[in-house]
Amino acid sequence: MALNALTKEEKDLLKICTDQAKYFLSNAGEFFPFGLGLDQKKEFHPIGVYLENEHPSTLEVLNVLTQGIAKGIAEKKYLLAGICTGVSVNRVINNVSNKLDAIEVKIVKSLSEEHVLYVPYEITSDKIVSFGEVFTME
Repeated sequence: MALNALTKEEKDLLKICTDQAKYFLSNAGEFFPFGLGLDQKKEFHPIGVYLENEHPSTLEVLNVLTQGIAKGIAEKKYLLAGICTGVSVNRVINNVSNKLDAIEVKIVKSLSEEHVLYVPYEITSDKIVSFGEVFTME
């Protein structure tokens, strides 16, 4: 997916996700995956995860978010939704592989259509977060 092909709502979702991730990264240096849904009134809402386990794994949180978003999309509660996760990715530029810290933003538009975007970031020793250019692996 070309980045210029993103809809206004997808761009808004991406911005909200990166702003929230920046807040978490500048305060804690990391974050658990989180979700965001666009409802029928075209308003964004956080999608929470509640688990009995006080210290769930990232995979557990991702599974619950994925299931909740799939249900919300199927029931037409959400027009689109996103899952934001901190990841390390290898990106090859000019035949050189670079390992980058990034925010992965999975945009879910339907049960059969999703796009994954990556926003590389760096954190200084003063906990200042800066973002690189958004890219895809598609």
